[in-house]
Amino acid sequence: MAQIHTEQRFEEAIETHLLANGYIKGDKADFDPITALDTRQLLDFITTSQPKQWAKLSSQYGSQVESKFISRVVKELETQGTLAVLRHGIKDLGVPFRLAYFKPASTLTEDAVVAFTKNRLSITRQVRYSTRHANEIDVVLFVNGIPVATAELKNPLSRQNVQNGIKQYRKDRDPRDLLLSFKKRCLVHFAVDPDLVFMTTRLAGDQTDFLPFNRGRGPGI
Repeated sequence: MAQIHTEQRFEEAIETHLLANGYIKGDKADFDPITALDTRQLLDFITTSQPKQWAKLSSQYGSQVESKFISRVVKELETQGTLAVLRHGIKDLGVPFRLAYFKPASTLTEDAVVAFTKNRLSITRQVRYSTRHANEIDVVLFVNGIPVATAELKNPLSRQNVQNGIKQYRKDRDPRDLLLSFKKRCLVHFAVDPDLVFMTTRLAGDQTDFLPFNRGRGPGI
């Protein structure tokens, strides 16, 4: 079968579209399966968007500032959940940090507009996400190094479709792995082929419920 019809080409097409629309290409080597974070994207976001706060934290932690900060983020994700951390940020030794900036309601607030542009949306392909096995997720999407979505991509021309993606999540993706743990990391998981998309917010083995996530054309679905 021609290589153009493989899932790799499907991945490339999605990646190319996202990179042309503001995303950054992530490096799977920067993903830490122990913390389930893209530590490089996270630290780059923090140090460039909040340099004063970072300098203050560095003065207290010294050479351990990066590892200490990442440990704090992990603890907050474990206790508060991904959505709360993205919305409200964290404090480390009393120093407040934003983990994401949301689009301001008005362009008149210049500082908020500038802050919003500091966000680092990234796509990383073929992510090995666990220390317990060698499984890889086709695509992981990150907001400032924090994973928010995974996707398994299937191409009917290679004899697979969205139902194979759903089966893969149910049978081969263990929700005990941190990247896939409910609320603690990714918020949503997509099974995708060129025609259909299904999604779930909670992986639960064979009991995982998938819902359609299909926009269709015009009034169609």
